[in-house]
Formats: sequence, structure tokens, C-alpha cells
Amino acid sequence: MVGPRIRRSTLLAGALLVWALSSPAGAPAAVPIAPPDGAAVSGTPTFAWGPGPGEDANRIEISPSSATTEEGAFEDDPRKRSAILDDSQTSYTVPASDPLVAGAWFWHVETLNLAIDPCCSRWTETRRVVVEDAPIRLSSFRLGFLRGIDQLVLRIAYSDNSADLAARYRLTFRKRRHGRRLAAISGKLSRSSFRDGRAFAFARRPKRLRRGSRYLARLVLSDAAGHVARSHYVAIRL
Repeated sequence: MVGPRIRRSTLLAGALLVWALSSPAGAPAAVPIAPPDGAAVSGTPTFAWGPGPGEDANRIEISPSSATTEEGAFEDDPRKRSAILDDSQTSYTVPASDPLVAGAWFWHVETLNLAIDPCCSRWTETRRVVVEDAPIRLSSFRLGFLRGIDQLVLRIAYSDNSADLAARYRLTFRKRRHGRRLAAISGKLSRSSFRDGRAFAFARRPKRLRRGSRYLARLVLSDAAGHVARSHYVAIRL
């Protein structure tokens, strides 16, 4: 079986060959090769370019905005990425430890060439990619009850590649797994809901649920793209 790293290297080598064969002799500047402009990609795409004659790679920028400064770099943005490249580097992969969030991203590469005027650097044309929305993932769910104030406490650990971790939750209660639904509560979560790696939500006890009784609760999470994650049943005594 051919591994993913070998397949990726083969694809990049093929793309570079196509660029080399299709570019006229003495091409004046580096050319973005892959992904194609407007392509849908994962959160860890590989960007590739073909250098112009006498050019060395300097840095790559990836930003959610295509606006540039007078010098050609992307304007400052809290989510902008910038990485220094080796002189002979012709590709860059976004690290899995810090993937891009869902949405449109723009990228370009700065190259160095002492022969150009004005000296001595320039940027490739800007290309756009779209990071696809990944399914929301539920890691853990815990449910508590504060009897003194008659309030339910939801502690939810989940991940999503959206910028603000926006999600909707719905919590349903039954006496038995396959019994009828007795009550439900719902609400919204976002990055501001998180403390110490978990999202917190609070809700009043539904009037149809009696204090002192035991129930089974199940959580359903959904993201903006309609992906759904469900928890196991959690037992709670009110």
C-alpha cells in the first residue's frame, strides 16, 4: 500500500513537472501551483509553487483576508500565518498541530532575487482556498444538578474547526432508554462558553421532571454545517 506521504510527494512532483513544462523560458517570477485557485481543502493543506530563475523562497503568508500593504504582504490580522522558508523550498504544509479553521483563506509566497528591480523581493500572485467544515466531535459530557438553586449544569468537551466553535445543544430526558421523551432543554455554545477546556451551560430544571427522581439524559450537538454528535445516556437524580 502506498502511504499518504508518498502519494502527497508524487502529486507535488507531478504538479511541479506540469509547471516546468508549461512555463515559458525565463519566467519572471515564482508561480503558485497547488492547490488550484478556489479549491476545497482540509485544515492542513499543502501549498506548492515553482520558483522563477534566480529566485530563492523567503516566506509564505496565509490569511483570511486578501488585503495587502504597500509592500505586498497581507495586512495584519489576528489569524494571519507567516512561516520562514528554506531557500530551495517549493512547498509548505500547514501543521496538524495548528490547522486552519473552516472558511476562505488566501496565500502567497515571497521570493528573493537580487536581479529584480526594485531590489530585492516580490510576492507571487494571491491564491484562494476554502477549508471545508469538518464534523463536530464530542469528547465528553457530564451533567450535574445544583439542588439549592434548582439548576442543571452541563459540562461539554467538543471540537470543531469553526472560528468561534459555535454549536447548538439539545438535552432530552427519559425514564428508560426506549421510553418516551419527558422533557428537553436547548441552547447555544461558543468559544466564550469554554473554561479549562470544557464548555459550560446552565438551565433551570424542566417543570415536568420531579425532584428526587432518577432520569436518563442524552445530549445532541450540532454545528453550523448541520453535522451532529450524540452522547451516551447519562443517569442523573434530581
